[in-house]
Amino acid sequence: MVEALVAWTALIWNELALFSGFGMVLLGVDDAVVDIVWFWRWAVHRLCPRESNTDDHSKVSTAPIAIFVATWQEADVIASMLGYASRQWCGEDYRIFVGYYQNDLDTYRAIRKVNNPLITTVCVDHDGPTTKADCLNSIWAAMKCEEARCGEQFLGIVLHDAEDAVHAAELRLYREQLRDYAVVQIPVFPSVDRNSLWVSGHYIDEFAEAHARDMVVRDWLGASLPLAGVGCAIRREAIAHLATVRDGKPFDETSLTEDYELGLVLGELGYRSTFCRVPSAIDRLPIAVHAHFPDSLTTAIRQKSRWSVGIALMGWKKLGWRGGPAERWMRLRDRRSIAAAIILTTAYTSGLVYILLLTIGFAFGTSLPAPSGALQLLISLCVPLLIWRAALRAAFVGWHYGALQATLSVPRMMVSSFVSIAAARNAVLNYVKYLKTGHVRWDKTRHVFPQRFRS
Repeated sequence: MVEALVAWTALIWNELALFSGFGMVLLGVDDAVVDIVWFWRWAVHRLCPRESNTDDHSKVSTAPIAIFVATWQEADVIASMLGYASRQWCGEDYRIFVGYYQNDLDTYRAIRKVNNPLITTVCVDHDGPTTKADCLNSIWAAMKCEEARCGEQFLGIVLHDAEDAVHAAELRLYREQLRDYAVVQIPVFPSVDRNSLWVSGHYIDEFAEAHARDMVVRDWLGASLPLAGVGCAIRREAIAHLATVRDGKPFDETSLTEDYELGLVLGELGYRSTFCRVPSAIDRLPIAVHAHFPDSLTTAIRQKSRWSVGIALMGWKKLGWRGGPAERWMRLRDRRSIAAAIILTTAYTSGLVYILLLTIGFAFGTSLPAPSGALQLLISLCVPLLIWRAALRAAFVGWHYGALQATLSVPRMMVSSFVSIAAARNAVLNYVKYLKTGHVRWDKTRHVFPQRFRS
């Protein structure tokens, strides 16, 4: 009886381990190829940072820049964000357009507390929340009215969220880069939350790797750049072009990740984009946006579920697989989150089954069957790939955040995988609801303005 139980448990473990091992090898090799491209780029070009010419004002446009901030129930953070931006951008030629819903007067009152004549409030003339894109389209219409009133067009549109800590040199960098590119994305750095080193901290790890490696490789390969929704600038004529093919509304109101899709759609329309890692002249750190990310499992799962629905599922349906080999490869990487969650779930399940197998064998003194040759091969491939991934992630995190966060990034991979698994499950359920109803809603998380930037 015991021998039969051991045999069946070993069989189940072997099949689960084979599936998860094969999947882990595929994911690991996919990441390793990106690493190889990144290192080859480094070896050939030394990844020399592009020196900013923002101090040479003769080379940049003098037209004003419009900043779009879409809000829904942001009374707790919007005044801090606008006040900080006003201080950082003192002397710059810009106008901030802040959209709020007619049933969100608390946010409106918070906006009005900021004494800056360059801030324009835009009331969305229906109740919220709808989608962020709907709010952005109202802001777009208000911006065009402002242009007609002043008789001058804006150079470009910059997207920011209500909790962003902007960079002082950001607008000057956009002016420089918008001469040659229609779309510019700068890095996003999650702020360190001392009270949530594990949940909020895992965003540090993912963004440090994505915005030091993935986006750099993507840019160099010439693939379209997905926008982060913050710290990105789009030349006005590119947005206007998009508006003409979307009945006057450039932002897709049926999307949960309109920022991600925006970058890819503009790429399909032939507009050049760039991921711009430029050191600041003051501290030589990259000109970047800093933001606080969810600090609890519930909010992190909700946010990543929305990302998975918008990118892996709705993005697949809307954007398809157009483009060359590099473009298709990057879109595959964008959309692998659901498959990765299945693989990770199977891997953890196989681990639990193996613990059960060990327990049975120890309790009854039964010898355990050896893993199959195929499984041994997969394990021999998975282990070094996993070690390499953890080491490289720690290196990228340490590059930006120091030794402590680099050390924490290794065990935080467990947190990241758990959040991804739970988010993928919710994403599938939410996508099924969307297919049934055709309705999408702005399921935003509560925002916090980064502590270190508060006045």
